[in-house]
Amino acid sequence: MQNLSLTQIERAIKRSEPEDQRRLLVRLPRLVGLDIGTLALLKLAGPSFEFWNNEQDSIYDRI
Repeated sequence: MQNLSLTQIERAIKRSEPEDQRRLLVRLPRLVGLDIGTLALLKLAGPSFEFWNNEQDSIYDRI
């Protein structure tokens, strides 16, 4: 199998259809080795960061 660079992988994802991108997003935690417990903790912690969704901090959204 061919080894792809990160840039090549990113380009392939950008060129993919939205449905394929969504399927990749679902599979990605398993592909990078995140166990179900870690994934559950990340989902649980997500709402704790909602305070950053505000107009004053929007400048940092593009970093």
